[in-house]
Amino acid sequence: GKCVCRPNSGWRGADCSEPYVPFCVNQCNDKGVCKEGFCHCEPGYYGIDCSVPAVLTPEERAFPVRSPKVFVYELPPRFNTWHLSNCRSGMPRAADPVNGSLFEEVHGPHKTAMFLLERLLESDHRTLDPLQADYFFVPLWDACDHNGRGRLRYLEEGLEYVAATWPYFNVAPDRHLVVAPTDHGACAYNRHPLLGQARLLVHWGWEGPPKDVASAEQACSAPPKPHAPPEPCFMPGKDVVLPPWVPHEGQYSTNFAARSPLLAAAAAGHDNAARLAADAKRIKRLYVDRQLEGLVHGLEKDPQCASAAELIDRDDENFVVRASALNGNDNHLDGYATSTFCLSTASNGWSPYTTLAIIYGCIPVIIQDHVSMAFEEDLPYWQFSLRINVTDAPSIARLLRQVSEDHIKQYQEALACVWPRFLWSSVHGDYAGEDGSQDAFATLMWILQERLEDEKKLAGINETAIDGTAHKDLISLATTCYFDDTKALTEVGVGPK
Repeated sequence: GKCVCRPNSGWRGADCSEPYVPFCVNQCNDKGVCKEGFCHCEPGYYGIDCSVPAVLTPEERAFPVRSPKVFVYELPPRFNTWHLSNCRSGMPRAADPVNGSLFEEVHGPHKTAMFLLERLLESDHRTLDPLQADYFFVPLWDACDHNGRGRLRYLEEGLEYVAATWPYFNVAPDRHLVVAPTDHGACAYNRHPLLGQARLLVHWGWEGPPKDVASAEQACSAPPKPHAPPEPCFMPGKDVVLPPWVPHEGQYSTNFAARSPLLAAAAAGHDNAARLAADAKRIKRLYVDRQLEGLVHGLEKDPQCASAAELIDRDDENFVVRASALNGNDNHLDGYATSTFCLSTASNGWSPYTTLAIIYGCIPVIIQDHVSMAFEEDLPYWQFSLRINVTDAPSIARLLRQVSEDHIKQYQEALACVWPRFLWSSVHGDYAGEDGSQDAFATLMWILQERLEDEKKLAGINETAIDGTAHKDLISLATTCYFDDTKALTEVGVGPK
């Protein structure tokens, strides 16, 4: 047989004799010893990452917390850190070749619960006083060989434990944040009664009619699902769609950020004029990612997929639709870097295509009816992307030809402002020298604060946030970067979600 080393044990190699640095949450903050994913804290500290003092000093009690204030539950290890030493698949942490610890180089959704927990624990939004909290984060990791009913039951048990141990869930269930990081977001859980009450953080926002969920993978990018949930999976105004994590290197290519004209210009400190001059060299075509190409061709015999299949390898006078092999180069990132428009459909649920297009400065053309994109409820997507109904897909070349050069320039200017919102820079480090103050985590905090203020207004509570910085930055961004003109969209017949 083959010797298999215990995951995250600190030992690897053919005979498990080679030492490496195992991973623990925030590496125990240098206040404990990491053993197989579990922090053994020094006297005077406790918590999943040894960050909580057993006794708070007056200074610590007086430390200001930014709004929204988030309380993070301490759960038994079986709901999170146990996975680090007991998962033989699906564990999103691994040792690197130089004896460090890092995320695996994949963009899959399952690591979101892990890195969001780490970021919250060290964030100035964290409060140690649950009575002060605006929201409650439930640190459940479901990446350990869970699928189908097993995953649902795992999350059910986590919320049942929270509801039975603390009084807060029963009082304010919709203030509880739960990451549902599967390909189909909340649809994978069929809205269990407790999950249905919580505020879910997902990567796929299906908000269409239940009877239409079988066609949720728009533009025929995946087989239909046989079981429809009893109601729309994504609840607008409560749940939040998050962008996926995009690795610096690895899965996509080496020098990932440097290959993006947008990020490369930002890293070099180029002004808008220089950056737009580079964007002007893009070819006016719609780029179709190689993964979408295969999925569409595989289903083109289905009558519902015929219109989508027509998008592949199609020439149309002054507008060219190409598949991923551009000029004999099979690296799909070249398509994002050199094309004006980039197709974004679903891909067996969530997909990274919209995020890839944005950070490469390519205008996303979204064909996903009834699916909410990352932060779409709160960011002005109409200013940096195009939405086209599935029924209009056969006319896509004609519609995109109608987008004027001035409007293309305006979309590109907006992309140059919004791209930091789709990267988790404050978690994983910068991509182009950005400081992380306007990254995906900051945007999530801003959205949660805005929802909180809206709920207070509806309840007739006139309170002012203690710290408005969380949302002032985005208001400033909207007034200085985005153009405010919906005519470009109405001209090309862009439809609703």
